Amino acid sequence: MARGQTGLVSILTVAVVAAVMAGGCGNGGYHYTKNTKYGVYFKVPSTWGRFSADDLLLHTYEDSPDKQPSIQGLKAVLQRQWYVGYDGSGPANAVHLPLGGDRPVVRVKARELLKSERDHFTLDTLRVADLPITQDALDQARTDEAQAKQNNPRGQAVDPNFQTLRDDELHKKGFRGVHYTFNLRVDSAGVTLQTFDIIGWVNEAVTIEYLMVTTCTNACFTVHQSDFTTIASSFTVREQ
Repeated sequence: MARGQTGLVSILTVAVVAAVMAGGCGNGGYHYTKNTKYGVYFKVPSTWGRFSADDLLLHTYEDSPDKQPSIQGLKAVLQRQWYVGYDGSGPANAVHLPLGGDRPVVRVKARELLKSERDHFTLDTLRVADLPITQDALDQARTDEAQAKQNNPRGQAVDPNFQTLRDDELHKKGFRGVHYTFNLRVDSAGVTLQTFDIIGWVNEAVTIEYLMVTTCTNACFTVHQSDFTTIASSFTVREQ
């Protein structure tokens, strides 16, 4: 972590932590989290640890060209988004961001879109938002997957580097969205197969996007499938 980044985030934490962290409470085997400003609600197992505001803020800039954002830049981010995350390994550890590894990580965000983003927003925007893959890379992976299936007379071929598990469009009053789940090899050696489970919503006015990204290795996903299902089904967005 760059020294400049540490200082900037530490300076902001005391002043803005209330704006970043959501209200939450434990109840039985789950921790319930909500943000009434954006109308977001979900739950995770009570044994999962919550990431700090500092860790999540730094993750916001991890893949950005601006590796050392200004205080003004951080304040601008905080003013238009709510971002929380939990670590399925127990006590939250920042090294598990953003992929999780052999234990799941869930990240939930409600973000006010800039005008430039609204003008070009599609449901595919939700499929790749806040992920270590670009739209072009996803398009190519999906094309390769379709070609592999077409080349197999029985249509059962699976791309070893990418596989769509679920791709549903969602609709409810005031919102549209996607539930998108896929496997992707994320390391240069082509060894680690990661599963991403994404639920994304955008409001009718296309001014706010809502994202839940739950991820870990494919082996981990299989073991913790029931947790993934429970978390996903609890994710609720409401008009405010």
